[in-house]
Amino acid sequence: MAHCSAKLDEVSRNCILEEAIRREERNMRLNTEFTVSDPRKMPILPEKPNYTTPASQPTEQQLQAAHDKLVSLTNLKHVEQSPTQVHQLPPTSNMEYGFFSSKQLVSAS
Repeated sequence: MAHCSAKLDEVSRNCILEEAIRREERNMRLNTEFTVSDPRKMPILPEKPNYTTPASQPTEQQLQAAHDKLVSLTNLKHVEQSPTQVHQLPPTSNMEYGFFSSKQLVSAS
């Protein structure tokens, strides 16, 4: 058909295409009914893993207690200090380089 389409002009090719589309549409039927054969066998999807139900608003005391607990459990109390002020000895082998140096490499800003 490819060698024939070169011989046909644009209008003839459009008529052939239109006739093919009409034949396809004649056999098409829209299915408007949907039934489940056995509802007990229908797959049920679980909830999303990150789905949460909205909780009530915490009070100011609850927020402060949670903040205090978070600060006590983390190392946020040492954020402003240099590693030499926090640790007596370097905790990792990479920290050995420059750990005992007296001059500061980066100025505090």
